[in-house]
Amino acid sequence: MRRRSRALRLCSWVFLLLSGCPSAEKGPIEGRICTGPDIVHGGSILHGIDEDGESVGGATIRLAFDKKGAQVIPGFEAQSDARGHYTIATANIPPSRDKIYYYLVVEKDGYERCVKGVTVGPLSHSQQNTIVLRRLP
Repeated sequence: MRRRSRALRLCSWVFLLLSGCPSAEKGPIEGRICTGPDIVHGGSILHGIDEDGESVGGATIRLAFDKKGAQVIPGFEAQSDARGHYTIATANIPPSRDKIYYYLVVEKDGYERCVKGVTVGPLSHSQQNTIVLRRLP
Protein backbone atom coordinates (compact mmCIF):
# COMPACT_ATOMS: atom_id res chain seq x y z
CA MET A 1 0.00 0.00 0.00
CA ARG A 2 2.84 2.38 0.85
CA ARG A 3 4.49 1.78 -2.55
CA ARG A 4 1.21 2.48 -4.32
CA SER A 5 0.73 5.76 -2.43
CA ARG A 6 4.29 6.82 -3.22
CA ALA A 7 3.86 5.98 -6.90
CA LEU A 8 0.59 7.93 -6.99
CA ARG A 9 2.27 11.01 -5.47
CA LEU A 10 5.13 10.73 -7.97
CA CYS A 11 2.69 10.47 -10.89
CA SER A 12 0.81 13.52 -9.61
CA TRP A 13 4.01 15.58 -9.50
CA VAL A 14 5.01 14.48 -12.99
CA PHE A 15 1.56 15.38 -14.30
CA LEU A 16 1.74 18.85 -12.74
CA LEU A 17 5.21 19.40 -14.16
CA LEU A 18 4.23 18.38 -17.67
CA SER A 19 0.93 20.24 -17.69
CA GLY A 20 2.41 23.50 -16.53
CA CYS A 21 1.35 24.28 -12.98
CA PRO A 22 1.12 28.00 -12.14
CA SER A 23 4.27 28.08 -10.01
CA ALA A 24 6.48 26.43 -12.65
CA GLU A 25 8.53 28.47 -15.10
CA LYS A 26 6.99 28.35 -18.56
CA GLY A 27 9.07 27.78 -21.66
CA PRO A 28 8.55 29.49 -25.02
CA ILE A 29 6.27 28.18 -27.74
CA GLU A 30 8.27 27.43 -30.90
CA GLY A 31 7.37 26.08 -34.28
CA ARG A 32 7.17 26.53 -38.01
CA ILE A 33 4.49 27.80 -40.40
CA CYS A 34 4.24 26.05 -43.77
CA THR A 35 1.85 25.03 -46.52
CA GLY A 36 1.67 22.17 -48.96
CA PRO A 37 -0.17 21.23 -52.15
CA ASP A 38 -2.24 18.51 -50.45
CA ILE A 39 -3.79 20.70 -47.75
CA VAL A 40 -7.53 20.58 -48.47
CA HIS A 41 -8.99 21.38 -45.04
CA GLY A 42 -8.46 24.34 -42.75
CA GLY A 43 -5.13 24.80 -41.00
CA SER A 44 -3.79 22.17 -38.69
CA ILE A 45 -1.10 21.84 -36.04
CA LEU A 46 1.29 18.91 -36.07
CA HIS A 47 3.22 18.38 -32.83
CA GLY A 48 6.76 17.13 -33.24
CA ILE A 49 6.61 16.87 -37.02
CA ASP A 50 8.62 19.14 -39.28
CA GLU A 51 6.63 19.14 -42.50
CA ASP A 52 8.44 19.36 -45.83
CA GLY A 53 5.93 21.95 -47.04
CA GLU A 54 6.74 25.40 -48.36
CA SER A 55 7.71 27.86 -45.59
CA VAL A 56 5.34 30.73 -44.89
CA GLY A 57 7.26 33.80 -43.74
CA GLY A 58 5.61 36.94 -42.43
CA ALA A 59 2.71 35.16 -40.73
CA THR A 60 1.45 36.69 -37.48
CA ILE A 61 1.18 34.25 -34.59
CA ARG A 62 -0.66 35.33 -31.43
CA LEU A 63 -1.75 33.62 -28.24
CA ALA A 64 -5.39 33.92 -27.23
CA PHE A 65 -7.57 32.77 -24.34
CA ASP A 66 -10.48 31.43 -26.42
CA LYS A 67 -11.12 28.83 -29.14
CA LYS A 68 -12.21 31.50 -31.62
CA GLY A 69 -9.00 33.50 -31.15
CA ALA A 70 -10.94 36.68 -30.36
CA GLN A 71 -9.48 37.26 -26.87
CA VAL A 72 -5.85 37.85 -27.88
CA ILE A 73 -3.34 38.13 -25.02
CA PRO A 74 -1.46 41.43 -25.49
CA GLY A 75 2.32 41.08 -25.79
CA PHE A 76 2.33 37.37 -26.64
CA GLU A 77 2.85 37.28 -30.38
CA ALA A 78 5.48 36.74 -33.06
CA GLN A 79 6.11 36.94 -36.80
CA SER A 80 7.38 33.92 -38.71
CA ASP A 81 10.76 34.45 -40.37
CA ALA A 82 11.62 33.62 -44.00
CA ARG A 83 11.98 29.93 -43.05
CA GLY A 84 8.57 29.97 -41.34
CA HIS A 85 10.02 29.69 -37.83
CA TYR A 86 8.57 31.55 -34.85
CA THR A 87 9.07 31.78 -31.08
CA ILE A 88 6.69 33.27 -28.52
CA ALA A 89 8.15 33.89 -25.06
CA THR A 90 5.66 32.94 -22.35
CA ALA A 91 7.30 34.31 -19.20
CA ASN A 92 4.68 36.14 -17.10
CA ILE A 93 1.78 34.96 -19.25
CA PRO A 94 -1.57 35.26 -17.42
CA PRO A 95 -3.22 31.95 -16.43
CA SER A 96 -5.33 30.32 -19.13
CA ARG A 97 -9.05 30.84 -18.70
CA ASP A 98 -9.96 27.18 -19.04
CA LYS A 99 -7.00 26.05 -16.85
CA ILE A 100 -5.52 23.91 -19.65
CA TYR A 101 -5.25 25.51 -23.08
CA TYR A 102 -4.17 28.69 -24.74
CA TYR A 103 -4.85 29.09 -28.45
CA LEU A 104 -2.39 29.87 -31.25
CA VAL A 105 -3.93 32.24 -33.78
CA VAL A 106 -2.09 32.27 -37.12
CA GLU A 107 -2.91 34.83 -39.82
CA LYS A 108 -1.33 35.65 -43.16
CA ASP A 109 -2.86 37.38 -46.19
CA GLY A 110 -3.74 34.80 -48.84
CA TYR A 111 -4.21 31.95 -46.31
CA GLU A 112 -7.03 30.67 -44.13
CA ARG A 113 -6.83 31.79 -40.51
CA CYS A 114 -5.88 28.97 -38.14
CA VAL A 115 -6.70 28.71 -34.41
CA LYS A 116 -5.43 25.68 -32.49
CA GLY A 117 -5.09 24.84 -28.78
CA VAL A 118 -1.68 24.51 -27.13
CA THR A 119 -0.49 23.97 -23.58
CA VAL A 120 2.15 26.16 -21.97
CA GLY A 121 4.48 24.79 -19.32
CA PRO A 122 8.08 24.04 -18.43
CA LEU A 123 8.47 21.69 -21.41
CA SER A 124 6.86 23.94 -24.05
CA HIS A 125 10.23 24.64 -25.64
CA SER A 126 10.75 20.95 -26.40
CA GLN A 127 7.55 20.68 -28.44
CA GLN A 128 7.81 21.74 -32.09
CA ASN A 129 4.46 23.11 -33.28
CA THR A 130 4.31 22.93 -37.06
CA ILE A 131 1.27 24.82 -38.31
CA VAL A 132 0.12 23.93 -41.82
CA LEU A 133 -1.92 26.66 -43.50
CA ARG A 134 -4.26 26.33 -46.46
CA ARG A 135 -3.99 28.86 -49.27
CA LEU A 136 -7.15 30.75 -50.15
CA PRO A 137 -8.46 30.09 -53.67
